[in-house]
Amino acid sequence: MAEIREAVIHFELYRLLMNIISTKYYLFPVKYVWVHPEYSPTTGISVDLVVDADISGKIVHFLVIEVKRKTRFGLSPFSDEAKQQAMRYAEVLQAPYYAVTDGFSLLLFKYPDMEVGRYTIRLDEMIIEKFLRELSEYHLGRIEGLDLPAARPEERIKEIGGKFIETLREVFNSVSGVEGISVRERPSSEHRNFYIEVCGHGEILILGLNLNDREKSYVIVKFDRLKEMLGARYEEYISRLSEIPGFKWIKERQSERFGWKYIRDIVTVEPDCSEIEKKLKQWILEVKNASATPSRITCEKRV
Repeated sequence: MAEIREAVIHFELYRLLMNIISTKYYLFPVKYVWVHPEYSPTTGISVDLVVDADISGKIVHFLVIEVKRKTRFGLSPFSDEAKQQAMRYAEVLQAPYYAVTDGFSLLLFKYPDMEVGRYTIRLDEMIIEKFLRELSEYHLGRIEGLDLPAARPEERIKEIGGKFIETLREVFNSVSGVEGISVRERPSSEHRNFYIEVCGHGEILILGLNLNDREKSYVIVKFDRLKEMLGARYEEYISRLSEIPGFKWIKERQSERFGWKYIRDIVTVEPDCSEIEKKLKQWILEVKNASATPSRITCEKRV
């Protein structure tokens, strides 16, 4: 299925929630009263959807919903970062429940971090009505979980994560024979860390493979080293890197000394691995050539 923009999912889910709550509020054990779209309780926070309810005569923020775009394999709701974002909003709003959805899968949590379930849903009035009814029954302790089809994305996440890691290994290997670039490995008891060094400037890119839990493997981009190398062209090359699949996240972190991200959280947005090898290799070579103080050192080459 093609990608579906967040705005489309957001609008349709808001419409369904409002229709159900405004016309069928009397059907639910918990009295839902309102849905806030793009709710901004304080500066710097904009929550996609907030469902209010009347609990013991008091109107409270009952459910926070964070909406993600629908991607090809439907993995976007399963990012740990998406969960953490929704949890922060629930904390600010003192909401007992929060969820992440792309309109096809929905992860439901009870604050602070108890996972209620991972469900397959549809943007359909009957399904959303059932979700609201069973959530209210769960809240009152009448049921132990929601009776919705389970979502099981883990095998797909592992598959794409493995492919992403192998693609990065190919990139590291392909530049290891280039004069002025060194690829080094530093193993430890828990990790195999691979570093790309541009001579005279140190490491700019790190791939850390977790030997015990592959999903906790990670990528690090050393912004401070890149800034030192590139000078006035730093933002230009960061912008180019952010256009490469799997690295779109770096732009919002470029003011930091370095940025890192778990492979799992990278692949839930499903980067096109077929583009990464060519574009990332090209970017690394261009960074070397554009260095503000080009090194004359011939690096030791290791794979």
